[in-house]
Amino acid sequence: MLNQGMRPEEGTSLAKAGIDMERGQIHIRKGKSSAARRTLDMTSEPGLILGRRMAGNSPWVFPSKRRPGKNIGRLNNAHDNLLEKAAKAGPALDFVLYGFRHSFSTGMAEATGDLATPAAILGHGSILTVQKYAHPTADHKRSPTEGYDMVFKLAAQKSEQGLNSRVN
Repeated sequence: MLNQGMRPEEGTSLAKAGIDMERGQIHIRKGKSSAARRTLDMTSEPGLILGRRMAGNSPWVFPSKRRPGKNIGRLNNAHDNLLEKAAKAGPALDFVLYGFRHSFSTGMAEATGDLATPAAILGHGSILTVQKYAHPTADHKRSPTEGYDMVFKLAAQKSEQGLNSRVN
């Protein structure tokens, strides 16, 4: 989810038939909309993980241990158990699975400099939806501000040079 921007249910319901290791692609064949049905180019870490998950007889990348022949379904119980165990072991760990999707969206928007690309990768039909997910970081906002400041200073210098050349 973090590396591909998939919805949790898209990740848990991946069929091995939808994974093309040779081309490095993940095919999301079911989704809440036509935009949600898409092909994702794998990033390196999911490629390694999925490569290991392709072994075995199950048609699912993440087969259920409780329901033979089915995928694992929802991650709510596993997520809750992880948070509970983490709380017993040390400082509280607090995150929601959809946070991975928000992190991916923010990183993708910063990497591409546009919202249309992350919208397509995330399976959104509109860039308006991706605006809810992408949260620019302080560093990302600082860089364009510094660039604008540089352009503004250069324009002021040129203007000043023009005035000085007219006065002299």
